[in-house]
Amino acid sequence: MKKLIFLAITIIFVAAAGHVYSKGVPLLNKRVKFFLEHDEIAVTFLALPDGEATLAQTASNQNILINTGSKPSYNVLREELKIYGVTHINDVIITKNTEPYMGNIIKLVKNYNVNTVITSKENIHAMCLKNSAIDCSIFTVPNKSDFRIGQRLNIHILNESAGGEWNLLLTYGKNHIYYMSNRGTALHLQNPYSATVLKVPDFGRIEVNNELVEKIDPEIAIVFRKEKSKVNSLLYDELEKGLMDIYEIGKIGNVTIKMNPFVYEVITVN
Repeated sequence: MKKLIFLAITIIFVAAAGHVYSKGVPLLNKRVKFFLEHDEIAVTFLALPDGEATLAQTASNQNILINTGSKPSYNVLREELKIYGVTHINDVIITKNTEPYMGNIIKLVKNYNVNTVITSKENIHAMCLKNSAIDCSIFTVPNKSDFRIGQRLNIHILNESAGGEWNLLLTYGKNHIYYMSNRGTALHLQNPYSATVLKVPDFGRIEVNNELVEKIDPEIAIVFRKEKSKVNSLLYDELEKGLMDIYEIGKIGNVTIKMNPFVYEVITVN
């Protein structure tokens, strides 16, 4: 296994006073800059009150957002993006057409000059059918199951459920993030890629099959939070058997995986 390096990140404070967003998770009024080298990328799992959102930033100032969180989380999402210096978003990837994953897509497209929304055909149909306010001309379905964002970030659609949910493998050199959206173990076992980081599906409310954990063999597990929802205790039992580090987003703040093609670092900001 690669050795994890935990960094104390340089944070530029704009004001000494902080504030607290809903449900009591502290969010200081601060700015974070990673000073990325040309071959580095930062993938940050954002702590929202409800829903999933993951921000990928490149050295060339590209910003990619995977999912958007739910509508009640928008103000927090906006503040989180501000912390990381995001004023525009190049691409938004939607892995699942439900509120916790795509609730803020309309506001993001309007306020962040989004170039492209990448998702499945089923998701496009459902979102455009439900929301007349969406500019569907910027929605696209990849021609292939593999596509690239920036110079080095490869995204592979491992599989797609009947409802249009995507399970993704994000690859940056030798580092891999297995981004699960579908909770069905059988679907994941079809393509059991190994990965450095496992993003657990369904806000940790499910059990993760031990066979699947062994096949993926992650070093880090990421669990997002959902309002009025608890993580399945059996999930932790299975993950801990795999001797990995578990990060429950929100309890410890934001978690960033900063990578070059060969090694990675874990950074937390709360």
